[in-house]
Amino acid sequence: DIPAIPKVPPESASTSSKSTTLNSYSSLLKLFFVGNNVLDWRELNKLGAFFPNLEFFLISETDLKSLEGSDDIPYCFPCLQTLGLNRTHLGSWDELQKLRLFPNLTDVRLNGVPFLEEFPEKFRRQHTVALLPNITLLNGSPIKETEREDSERAYIRLYMDKENKAKRYYELEKQHGKLDPLAKIILKPKLKVKLQIRVEGPNQELIKTEEMDIDVNQTIR
Repeated sequence: DIPAIPKVPPESASTSSKSTTLNSYSSLLKLFFVGNNVLDWRELNKLGAFFPNLEFFLISETDLKSLEGSDDIPYCFPCLQTLGLNRTHLGSWDELQKLRLFPNLTDVRLNGVPFLEEFPEKFRRQHTVALLPNITLLNGSPIKETEREDSERAYIRLYMDKENKAKRYYELEKQHGKLDPLAKIILKPKLKVKLQIRVEGPNQELIKTEEMDIDVNQTIR
């Protein structure tokens, strides 16, 4: 039997996607699984079954592209609170949403994920927060209630005019209600102004009026 220790260092966890035989190891709480070439999440589900009380799982710098086999996540990782996915190859928002399946996950690390890096920093954080209501720490930074509400409302407005809406949209609409679109505010300065010219006689009687559009940048010589 493997002796009971609270964590396994990276060099001890190195493996590939080949089958591995391990006994159930309930006392292990922290596992570093960095730099491995595992592509299939179902192999990682096996680790979860071997270590059922795992609370911290670092899978950074692996070739993982999807969470295939995600239906088993609640049973394989019932206690997981922190999941490190830095510099993995998760490929879509749909894959990211599967992180909701971890029943106790509150802390996730997603730095250096290529598909996320394609978006501006503010948008990718806001969108991730809106998709993952269970997360309270994202990339080490706490998610405050005001940030969560702003992110969820931004998500609703982003998709409110689209025909095909994701399930998450309807969840958030039920929570926040139907939102009005944000008013479009034009901040450009006016380049022209209207000027009314009145021509009056000696007794102040109106002789003529004329409206003119004046360029505000025009100079008088």
